[in-house]
Amino acid sequence: MTTNRRCFILSLVLICFLILSGCDTHTPISTFSIDSYDEETKIEIDTDNSQTEDNTSNEEHGYSIKAKTYLYNDSKMVILDVTNNTNANHTIKITGKYYDRSNTLIKTETKEFEGFYSGYQNYFLFKPDINFEKFDYSIEVESYDDTCYASSIKLSVPKIEKTRSCITELQIQGDFQKYPTLVVYISGGNNSDIDLIAHSHIILFNENGTIVGYKSHTPKILANTPHGIDFDGWELYQSTEEFKDWPEELQGTLSAVVCIDKITCP
Repeated sequence: MTTNRRCFILSLVLICFLILSGCDTHTPISTFSIDSYDEETKIEIDTDNSQTEDNTSNEEHGYSIKAKTYLYNDSKMVILDVTNNTNANHTIKITGKYYDRSNTLIKTETKEFEGFYSGYQNYFLFKPDINFEKFDYSIEVESYDDTCYASSIKLSVPKIEKTRSCITELQIQGDFQKYPTLVVYISGGNNSDIDLIAHSHIILFNENGTIVGYKSHTPKILANTPHGIDFDGWELYQSTEEFKDWPEELQGTLSAVVCIDKITCP
């Protein structure tokens, strides 16, 4: 074997090694599964749009609502899992109430979602950024006869990638160097004929079920956009020092929940 041929083969091996060694910079993110809830309720919807709470009611006549409280950055947040089990489309209004230890109401928060179509399941996030002891909620339902754009929108969090990016705080000080960064990518799709805005929240969990990241997100998704296009990046973690291993809380399998408050037209 000639020296030139040997060098050529070694170069190919080196290139293959570099390519393979970079494959671990992308880590898939799955959809988080909430295995157990703090509270599960079925709410019947009468013809006059009033609600009655009945844990033994027929799901086909109402809504299924499940609540789970999580701790993030020393404060609580609540995820409501809401499913429309009726055969009709609605506008729903959910009012969340936060109480202190003495059972005194300290804050009220309302979310209104137009076009919550029959069979639709969605997560709602209640994050008051205050300390509270108890959370309660009520739901109001009205018939909805317009276009249900929720059926056209899809949001997902497919992967996290190790890359390099500027750090905003350092940029302000004149440092435009790119540092090691973990970026969470957000994908979306819109199969309607008009542009839509998804008012949403992204919650990232590690494999222990602990919340390790949160982002409020309001993307404008253009009409006829096929799902799977990475249209936004979330800089979850940055360091001024090189790192080989990811932070301990981000190691292992990561998963995400997408909560959509409402969908509007620009």
